[in-house]
Amino acid sequence: MLKLKMYDDLFRCKYVLYVGDFDEFIDEVRKDKAYPGDPRSHVDAVCMELSSAIIIWMPKLDPCDPEHIGTLAHECLHAVQFRLKGAGVSDAEIEVPAYYIDWLMCGFLRKLRNRTPNPKSA
Repeated sequence: MLKLKMYDDLFRCKYVLYVGDFDEFIDEVRKDKAYPGDPRSHVDAVCMELSSAIIIWMPKLDPCDPEHIGTLAHECLHAVQFRLKGAGVSDAEIEVPAYYIDWLMCGFLRKLRNRTPNPKSA
C-alpha cells in the first residue's frame, strides 16, 4: 500500500493519501479512535476526517491517467471542505478552497513523482 503524507502548517492539519487494497486501507485507519465504521458499499475512492488526519483512499493513482487525476481532485475537494469548515472559513470565500486544493493536489502529485520505488513491490 502506498501511503503519502502531507502536513499543512497554516491550518495545522495532517493529510494522508492511501493508494492500494481497500482491506489494507481499512485495517490501517481502523486504528484511529474516530474511525466512523467500515464503508462497505462499493466505492471508487474515500475521503474521511479522523482524529489523527484527513485521509483519502484510492485503489490506483497513475499521474498520467486523467480519470485518476479527476478522482484525486474530487477527493481533495472533500478534504479541503472538511478542513475549511473546521477552521471556520466562510463558503463565500471562493479563492481559499481553490488555492488549498491546488496546494494539496500538487503536494500529493509531487510526493508520488519523487518517491523512491519500494523494493517489496518490485
